[in-house]
Amino acid sequence: MKKFFGVACGGLVLCGSAMAQTTDLTIDPVAHYAPALQLPASLGNSCSWSADLVKRIQKDLKKQPAVVSETAGAGHHLVFNVAEMKATDAHEKRVIRAVIHADVLSAGKLIGSQAFTFEEKASASTSACDVFKDSTSDFSSDIADWLLETRLPECQGNCAGIHPDEPIVMGSAIPVVEGEEINDSAVECGWAGYMPKMIVDAYNDPEEDKKARSPLTIAATPEAPATGRRLVMQTEGVRTAGGGAYSGPKWVKITGKLYDGEMLAGSFKLSKTTILGSLGGCKTLTNLSKDAASAIGEWLKAPGMDSEL
Repeated sequence: MKKFFGVACGGLVLCGSAMAQTTDLTIDPVAHYAPALQLPASLGNSCSWSADLVKRIQKDLKKQPAVVSETAGAGHHLVFNVAEMKATDAHEKRVIRAVIHADVLSAGKLIGSQAFTFEEKASASTSACDVFKDSTSDFSSDIADWLLETRLPECQGNCAGIHPDEPIVMGSAIPVVEGEEINDSAVECGWAGYMPKMIVDAYNDPEEDKKARSPLTIAATPEAPATGRRLVMQTEGVRTAGGGAYSGPKWVKITGKLYDGEMLAGSFKLSKTTILGSLGGCKTLTNLSKDAASAIGEWLKAPGMDSEL
C-alpha cells in the first residue's frame, strides 16, 4: 500500500494544541463520495468499510474519546471524503486506487485535512468493498496519529477555514531578516535567485510518493501576494565558503509562514548545516539548498505550526 499526507493545519494567529488536549471529537461513520465518481456496486450502502475504519480509529485514539455520529458535536467533527477513485467489481486482476480526505471541521468550517492515497492489487474474487475494508487497518493508525499529534486551529470570528485545494503563491525572493546578513560568497553564488525555484521544483516533483494537492507558483514580484494562499519566508542567515572542513561550518537558515486568506495555516524554522562541504563554496551552498528545498516542499504538503525542519 502506498499512502501519503496532505494539508494538516490552519488557524487565525495561533494554532491550538493537539486535538486530544483541547476538544471533543465526533466521527462520521458514513463516507462521502465526490459526485462524479463511478462507484462499483459492492461499495453501495451495504458496504461498511468506513464504519470499520471508524471503529479502528476509536481504538487507536486510546485516551482520546471519540463519539460516532453523522451529526457534528460541539467540538471537532471528522468526515471522510473520497475525492478520487479507480475501482471496479469486474472479475479480473486489477488495481484499485483511491484518494481519501480526512477532513476535520469546527462549526462547519474546515480546519484540518489530510489526504490518504492507496493502491491495491485485487484478485478476480475480491470485491472493491473487501479491498476497502482490508485497507482500513493501515489507515486507522495513521489517521489516529495525525489527530493526536497535529495542532489544529482555533477557528473563531471571521475565520473562513482552510482551502487545501487552492494554489499557493510565494515571492520571487526570500528577504533577509532585518539586522541579519548573508555572507558575500552566497551573494556571488546567486543563491537568492535560485532558491525559490528549488522550493517550487521540490514541492511539485512528480516523482515524489507524497504528491502535491495544489500547485505552488512564484509571483512576479519579490513579495508574495497579500491575499489567497501564500508562503511567506525570511532568510535568517546563509553562510558558505570553499575549502571543505577547513573553512568551518556552513548553513542555510530560513523561517516561513503559510497563510490562507487572513489565517495563519502553518509555520516552520529550517536549519541545514554541514561541517564538511565541497572545496567550492557554491557547490556546498547548492547541496545545502537542495536539502532545504526538499524539507520545505515536504512540509508544505502537510504543514503544521512551529515545525522544526
